[in-house]
Amino acid sequence: MILPCGWENTELLIALCKGTPEITGMINSSTYSSVTPLMVAKIRNQKKMVQIMTKLTKMGNIKLELPAVDDSTPETQYNINVDSETFLAKLSQKNQEENILNDKIQRKPHKNSGYEDLGEICTTKSANGKDIVCKILLTRTDLQYGSCGFHNYYRIELIKRKGVELYVLFTNWGRIGDPIGQYQRTPFSSFADANKEFCSIFKAKTGNEFTDIENFVEKPNRYKLLQVDHSVPQNIAELEIQLKPSRVLSMDDSKIVYWLINDISNVKRLQQRTRMVSNYNRLQVPFGRLSRNDILSAHAILVKLKNMTDELDRMRKNMKPVDEILVLLRKQAALSNEFYRLVPLGGFESLSLPIIDNDPVIKEYEKTIEDLLEFEIAGKLVTAAYEKKSTVDPFLYIKDALECEIELLDVEDTMTQFILQYIQNSSHSRIMGIFSLKSRHSNKQFNGNSLNVKDHVYLWHGTKPENLLSILKFGLVASPSSALQTGQIFGQVALGEVEEVQNVYQIHTEEKKSYDTLKINGDNAPDPLYNLTLEDGIRIPIGQVNRCAAKEGRLGYGTGVSYNEYIVSDKSHVTVRYLVAFR
Repeated sequence: MILPCGWENTELLIALCKGTPEITGMINSSTYSSVTPLMVAKIRNQKKMVQIMTKLTKMGNIKLELPAVDDSTPETQYNINVDSETFLAKLSQKNQEENILNDKIQRKPHKNSGYEDLGEICTTKSANGKDIVCKILLTRTDLQYGSCGFHNYYRIELIKRKGVELYVLFTNWGRIGDPIGQYQRTPFSSFADANKEFCSIFKAKTGNEFTDIENFVEKPNRYKLLQVDHSVPQNIAELEIQLKPSRVLSMDDSKIVYWLINDISNVKRLQQRTRMVSNYNRLQVPFGRLSRNDILSAHAILVKLKNMTDELDRMRKNMKPVDEILVLLRKQAALSNEFYRLVPLGGFESLSLPIIDNDPVIKEYEKTIEDLLEFEIAGKLVTAAYEKKSTVDPFLYIKDALECEIELLDVEDTMTQFILQYIQNSSHSRIMGIFSLKSRHSNKQFNGNSLNVKDHVYLWHGTKPENLLSILKFGLVASPSSALQTGQIFGQVALGEVEEVQNVYQIHTEEKKSYDTLKINGDNAPDPLYNLTLEDGIRIPIGQVNRCAAKEGRLGYGTGVSYNEYIVSDKSHVTVRYLVAFR
C-alpha cells in the first residue's frame, strides 16, 4: 500500500486494522525498521494514507511539504524582443527604400472606391513637413447607442485619378465586419479643395488635426485611429521566412530534440494556423497588427467582466437594491465597450452588439485573446531566429530562447512506462517519443503559487504543434476557457478545492461557488482504485478506462464529454512536465 508503489488503498488499511487491531499499533512503530510506516508515507508524500494513519493512531495532523519543481533551467543568452524588432526594422527599411509596399499597398485606393486600378492615394504635408498619405481607417464602438449599439468603421481616402486633374474624396462607413457598407465619392478639380475637405472630415470624426496625426489623441465619443505601418508586415502570415538547419543532421536519438524544435517551428504551418485563427475570430484588422498592449488590456477587461458577472449574480440572489445593480450594469457596459474598441470583431453587421455579461461569451473571447497572445510569441521567436541565422542555427536559437530544458526519456525509464500504460489504457496510438520538460518560467510560477495547494495530479492537455512554442516558453494559458483533456502535453496540476458537475451543461446553471478547479465528470474515466501516488506526491491515474455509472444530475444518457475534464482558473496551478510525440 506504501512500498514499492503508492496505491494509497486506504479502504484496505481500514479493513485490516478493523480485522487485526494489532496492525494499528504497527503504523507508528519502528520495532522492525529504523522508520515507521507512517514516516514512510510522509516521506513519499502519500497524503491520503497519512490522513488515515494519523486518524487510526489518534495522532495530530501531519503537514506534508511537496518538493519544488526543478526551475534551474538557465536564462536564454539571446534578447528575443531586440532581435525580432531588428529584423522588422530592417524589413521596414528595405521596403521603404524599394517603395514596394508603399506603392502597391499604401498608395492603392480601396476596392470599394471604384478607383483601385484607375487612381492612387494623394499625399500632403504634416505640420513638421513630412509627407503623410491621405488614407485613414477609423473605428468607434458605443454599446449604449440606439437599439443595436454603435460598432462602426469609417474610411477616408483622397484619390487622384491617373492621367487627369481629377481628385476624388472617398468616404466609406458601416458596421465593423460589413465588407461594403455605405460610401460616397465626391469629385474635386483641385487638390487644395479636396485636401481641405479631407482634413475637415477627419477633424469632425476624431477631434484631431490631420496635419498633426503623429500626435493623435483619442477623444471621448469620437472615432479611434487604427494606426497601420504598411512598410512593416508584422503578421507572420505575411512574411517570407524560411528557417533552415545550418548543416545536415542525421535523425538519431541525440538529434531528436533538435528535430522536435524544427517541427514545432514550421513557419508554413504557423502561417496557415494564423490565417485560420484570424478568419475564425472575425478580426477586422490585419492579424498581428493589434498591439500586444491592446491584447493584454483586453484580457484584463475580460477578467474584470468575469468578476462583475459573478458579483451581479450574487447581488440579484441577495435582493440588493436596484440602484446598486444599475451602477454595476453601467460599469459592465462601459467595460464591454472598451473591449470591442481594443479588439475590433466582426459578425455583428446586422445584429445587436452584445454586452459581455455571461460566461459563454467571456470564454469565447478569452480563447480569442489566448490565440492572439500565442501567435504573438511564436512570431517573435521565429523572426528573431531568422534575424540571427547567419551566426547561429535558427532551431538552436529557438531551443535556447524557449528557456525550457527538453530531454528524450529512455524507454525503460519508470515515468515512460507509467505514461505508456496511461496511454494504452485509453487508446492505441503509436508513440514516437516522450520528452521531459523543465520550463523555467512555468516552473518558477508554479513553485511560487502551487506547492501549498492540495491534490497534485498529472493530466493531459490537448494542443496543436503550432501552439507548442508559446506553451514551452510560458506554460499553459489556463483561463476558464481552457479545459485540460486528452492530447499531447502531460502536466502537473494543483487541483486545490474541486467543484464537480455531472455534465457539461451544468457549468452555466450551477450556483456560483468558490473553488480552484471545476471538474466535469465524463462518460468514461480511469479506475480510481489504480491511482498511483509517486514519490513527489503527484497522483497519476493509470487504471483501465471504464464506462462510468450514471449519477444524479446527468441529463439523458451522456454527460456531454467523453472523459473527465478539469477547468483550472489559475494558470500558476499548472506546469508542463512531459511532452508526448505521436507518430
